[in-house]
Amino acid sequence: MESSERESVEAFAEAGGPADAFLLDSLDREGTDGFWGAFADGSLVGLALMRRGVICAASATLRPAARVLANEMLRHAQWGSVVGPDPPCGDIVEAIRGREVMRVDRVQDFFFVRRGETLGPSERDLCPAVPADVPALVPLIHAYRIEDGLARPTDTATAWIRDHTEERIEAGHLFVVKAAARIVFVGAFNFHGPRGTGLGGIYTVPAARGRGLAARATAAMCRVAFAESPVVTLHVNPRNAPAHAAYRRAGLRPAGQFRLTFR
Repeated sequence: MESSERESVEAFAEAGGPADAFLLDSLDREGTDGFWGAFADGSLVGLALMRRGVICAASATLRPAARVLANEMLRHAQWGSVVGPDPPCGDIVEAIRGREVMRVDRVQDFFFVRRGETLGPSERDLCPAVPADVPALVPLIHAYRIEDGLARPTDTATAWIRDHTEERIEAGHLFVVKAAARIVFVGAFNFHGPRGTGLGGIYTVPAARGRGLAARATAAMCRVAFAESPVVTLHVNPRNAPAHAAYRRAGLRPAGQFRLTFR
C-alpha cells in the first residue's frame, strides 16, 4: 500500500486489538512497504503484510479477502511462513496449500496481558543475555525448536540459530536465567516497541522444570516489556499444557487463536 494510505492501514490494524500489535509495530518501523489491501466499494476489507517471506493478516480481514490477498502476494514474492490471527491467516494458508510442502502447519493459542493488569511473581534472576552466552544458547534454542516441533530430531543446529541469537542479544531482546552459572531458562522478544511486545522462544531446561520458573520468568519479561509497550502477547502450542498453566500464572490470558505455518 502507498504511504498516503498509512492512516487507513493503522486504523484497520488497531481495530484488531492485541492480536495485531505485530502489524502496528511493523508499520512504525518500516512504513506501509509490504502491506497489501483488499477493498470493497472503496472501503478496506482486508489487510496483510508480507516482508522477507513472512505473511501476517490483520484480524479484521474478511475471510474471502484473505484468499484474494494471498493469491496476489504470491504472484509477487515467495512465502516462508504465515504467522498471525486465525482467522484470517488460516484462510491464507488454505489458499497456499498444495503449492508448497508445509513443514509446520498448526493453530496456536493466543495469550495477552495489558500494562496495568495483574502479573504473577517475577523471577529476580532474569537478565539480558550477553555475547558470551551464545555457545550455551545455540544448543538450548535448538532443543527448544525440536521439542516444539519446529525442527526435526535429526536436524542439526544451524548457523541461522547462532546468527539470530547474536542479533537478538545485540538488540537486547534475549533473556536468560542462570543457576550455578548455567542457563536454565531462555526467552525472547520477537518484536518490541511502543505498540506492543511479542514473547517467543520460551524454554526451560528439563532439569529445572516443575518449580514455577517459566511463570516467574515470563512475568519478569512482561514487566521489562511494559517499560515501553502497552500490551504483551504470545502464542503457544495448544498441546503444551504446562506452558498454558505457566502463562496463566504469569498473568496472561487466552484470547483466540494464531496460525503458525512454515515451509
